[in-house]
Amino acid sequence: MPGNSTAKRSSRIVSAFILGISALVLSFALNFFSDRVSLNLSPYLGIPFLLVVIILGVAADVVGIASARAREPALISMASRKIKGARESLWFVRNADKVSSLANDLLGDVCATVAGGLAVGLSFRFAGSAGLDRPVLSALAVGLAAALAVGGKALMKGIGLKCAESIVYRLGLISGVLRGVFPRPRSPEKGGRTGRPNTSRRRRRNDPS
Repeated sequence: MPGNSTAKRSSRIVSAFILGISALVLSFALNFFSDRVSLNLSPYLGIPFLLVVIILGVAADVVGIASARAREPALISMASRKIKGARESLWFVRNADKVSSLANDLLGDVCATVAGGLAVGLSFRFAGSAGLDRPVLSALAVGLAAALAVGGKALMKGIGLKCAESIVYRLGLISGVLRGVFPRPRSPEKGGRTGRPNTSRRRRRNDPS
């Protein structure tokens, strides 16, 4: 129907706008933090921190690929057997477009940007202490960080495609644990009901007066 297609298009535009703004804010905050950290952090601690950021970007890419690749029947079968985490994992499959946008487009790109900023900051620290040419060392550091990120994503992409259901199931387990630790507040029922049976009518019927 034309109305439904227009509503879906508007929803996609709003989602894209929200993702763009989120990427801007998150990238700015993380880059500001990473610049401060890289300029004041020892290179021996900065390099592991850079590797952690790259690994997070690769993991986000795998999550997006697995959510888009996984199929429902295997997870539905697990949910019917009441296997813990199976019901939560179905959410990732049924909302694969949102998960992919959040993981691949937002987290993956932000991690790549932060990794580049960290690489530049660390290269300045190395250049200052070793007396090397800053532009050359900076370009080399950024290129090395990009190579690790791209190579890691290429290596893990096959695993994400082959083990999609297993990865999504583990996401469901993590989601179930988080929901247990941080339960959602229950919204009150419509009409001001409190869950107690309404006995006023019964009393009126049984009232002898």
